[in-house]
Amino acid sequence: MKCSLSDIEGLSAQIENLGNLGREQLDQAWRDLFESGRPRRVCGDLLIKALGYRLQEKAIGGLKPSTRRLLERWGRNGSERGSLAEPARTRLKAGTATKLLLNTFSTLAMVRLGKVLGNLMVDLYPANVKLRDRAARIVQELTGRDYDTARIALERNNWVIKEAVARPGRK
Repeated sequence: MKCSLSDIEGLSAQIENLGNLGREQLDQAWRDLFESGRPRRVCGDLLIKALGYRLQEKAIGGLKPSTRRLLERWGRNGSERGSLAEPARTRLKAGTATKLLLNTFSTLAMVRLGKVLGNLMVDLYPANVKLRDRAARIVQELTGRDYDTARIALERNNWVIKEAVARPGRK
């Protein structure tokens, strides 16, 4: 999916602004984005996160159709390991839960700092062949160009992915 750096910066500003809105303005934003009233239990930080996700989904794109179908099927029929209504048979160990929380917080921080485009981490320095290949594939996916053109754009922009996406033909 093609997405320019200025689009991402505008999206980031919109998401940051959500924290400055009052309750009525957030409710209106919900109605505008979801075309329905806000669910009763969605409020506070969860409301802001849901609105931020919806803004990103509309600007950049949401889940792949295949992922959406899988989630819908699981919602109707239960997961492949059994019904979602069954009680969990195991509990997470404290270290696992902590790791999941830390991963979530670090991911949110990277998104907030603008180091992510869509679901791709783009603020990396490709110091070796493997990372340069990955960077070229990221530029290829974000711009829709072929691999060789993406690699040339990276070389012209000193291997900075954001710049290669925003300015593919210039140095």
